[in-house]
Amino acid sequence: MLARDVMVSPVIPVTKSATDRDVARMMLEKRISAVPVVDNADKVIGIVTESDLLHRVEAGTERRDTCAHHHRIEAGESGGSRN
Repeated sequence: MLARDVMVSPVIPVTKSATDRDVARMMLEKRISAVPVVDNADKVIGIVTESDLLHRVEAGTERRDTCAHHHRIEAGESGGSRN
């Protein structure tokens, strides 16, 4: 399989100022699972995938175990030793 077999043309990019909500809406409307992020010169500087949008605190879809871990860190507790 080649990249062209799974990609849409023309490419549908987003800018780095796009919000998570904007990206998610576009991905749903265009029925795509990832978009490149481009700078002002249309140079690719990253990519956003469906999985990047999952389990987000802002969307209320965070994982419970991850959320608990963040709360422990914010409270100053360590979740274990990391050297």
